[in-house]
Amino acid sequence: MFFRQLLRALLYSGIFFVIIVATAFVTMEFLTKGKTVSVPDLMNKQIVEAGGILKDLRLKFSIEGEEFHPAIRKDHIISQNPVAGAVIKEGRSISVIVSKGAQEVTVPRLEMEHLRKAEKTIRENGLDIGSIARANSSVGKDIVIAQYPQPGSVTDRGEKVELLISSGSQDVWFKTPFLSGKMIEEASAILERMGIEITIVLAKGEEPGRIIGQKPKTGFPIRKGDGIELTVTEK
Repeated sequence: MFFRQLLRALLYSGIFFVIIVATAFVTMEFLTKGKTVSVPDLMNKQIVEAGGILKDLRLKFSIEGEEFHPAIRKDHIISQNPVAGAVIKEGRSISVIVSKGAQEVTVPRLEMEHLRKAEKTIRENGLDIGSIARANSSVGKDIVIAQYPQPGSVTDRGEKVELLISSGSQDVWFKTPFLSGKMIEEASAILERMGIEITIVLAKGEEPGRIIGQKPKTGFPIRKGDGIELTVTEK
């Protein structure tokens, strides 16, 4: 009799224990399911700052990889999963991709290259074409005179390269001076300062070295680098 009562008591106690455990489990499951948070926006945030934000929300932090990025600084977040605004349970992990910063490249030498070739070289080296200015120069037209950044310097991929391009030499015009009657030495000095080339034609005369004729004539437009023909006397 006593044994049956004891067995019945143990059976009831076991059932009661199971009920308590099941109730606790259901309660915990209900409470856990109720604790959700909205995923914060971590884009462009520094990883230490992002980790602090997630810790306050009882979320975890996972770095899935690193990539170069032309605009986002090193150790700042490029992307995240789940995305900002998603609703998730507390304790879940947010995976992120972190920037390694802009990829660095060496600036090529472009000086004395034709503009078309320089533009191609800039793009092939992962750089971009910046402002292009022009100036008169003794080098050929459309040739690179100067560049910035300087050749050999290290800069970020995608950085703009600024160019100074030659427009060719600028024409300088004069009026042909009056040279007839002058000695060749005096005329040569004048024409040398003007950048005019001299061709001498010899002719008989009483005073050697005296100019007795010129082409073009006095007052005729003449350009720097052009030539002038002087008729000079000889014995």
